[in-house]
Amino acid sequence: MSEVANRIPRPATIKGQHQRALIKALSLAGVVSTTAAGIFTYFYVYKLHYQHRTWWANFDHQARIERIKENEKVFFDKWEYFWRTGTWVGAGNIQPPALPEGTHYGDNPRLFRDQ
Repeated sequence: MSEVANRIPRPATIKGQHQRALIKALSLAGVVSTTAAGIFTYFYVYKLHYQHRTWWANFDHQARIERIKENEKVFFDKWEYFWRTGTWVGAGNIQPPALPEGTHYGDNPRLFRDQ
């Protein structure tokens, strides 16, 4: 079988219709990949980055800091209550009930220091 296979003449290079089909396929693949990369770059890199930049530029950082400062005690009390009892006390800034007898609040570091 191998003797027969070795006697079949095979071209050393691709010629004719095979070469044209290969060139067309590779050209189409290049065009499609370049177009897809351009669309991805525009929508998911340039445009999304621009939206994030404008959103953060209009963000009121000082108001957020003040809002966190005024609700910080409630936030830490909620997590302390959840950590000690395993019960979550609703959404938002809801003051949890006092801890059960025999438990105490941990001396945890806070986000903002009292000046």
